[in-house]
Amino acid sequence: MIIFYWKLLFNVLVLLTYMVVDISE
Repeated sequence: MIIFYWKLLFNVLVLLTYMVVDISE
């Protein structure tokens, strides 16, 4: 269960970073 939560958190973080990079460029 905790692993699932970590995977979800990681995906959200990656998505956020992707969006930020997209905006900065």
